Amino acid sequence: MMDCLMATRRFSEAFQLYERTTAMYFAEIGMEPSAAMQERFEKLKNTNQLSRSSLEGIKRRLEEPEEDGPYDCPLPRFIDNFHFIRRILERNGQPACLAVIILEDLKNIPLSPDEARTGKIAQIMGNCIRRTIRRGDMMTQYNAFTYLILLMGAEEDGSRVVEERILKRFREECTYKKVRARFQVFSLNP
Repeated sequence: MMDCLMATRRFSEAFQLYERTTAMYFAEIGMEPSAAMQERFEKLKNTNQLSRSSLEGIKRRLEEPEEDGPYDCPLPRFIDNFHFIRRILERNGQPACLAVIILEDLKNIPLSPDEARTGKIAQIMGNCIRRTIRRGDMMTQYNAFTYLILLMGAEEDGSRVVEERILKRFREECTYKKVRARFQVFSLNP
């Protein structure tokens, strides 16, 4: 089939078939592409048509869906992005802050991850953060009761406004009265 697509100069379709086939072989039986498949790939790679269609495919895959709110990512991705952004900040001098939100009881003791309510409270806090901070900011859940927020373009003073908005929304939505959110802010500027 791939040879037919290549013979009829339908390189983009041939490349898509190659990608699906090799992915299926690897996922289903853990098999790498055969020598014949690799040879077909080399032929495909050498066509100008493939280069253009591949570039378009890359652009499509890199496009981000239009979503409101911050970039919400898993902790490992947050850490990688954090390191990269620190380098950018060193170069351009833009202000930024790291905010740490810790959910704790009224005695300033972090909530226990074993408690059933901790998950619900953390979910409420996560939703409050998502609906409060900007699209250009980044967030992650560090553990069961801690969130990290990277506030781009914010000085420590400006982050207090964000803190007040998040905490106000949290107090309105969280029905658990013996819980508070402690906010700590660290400037990332040298």
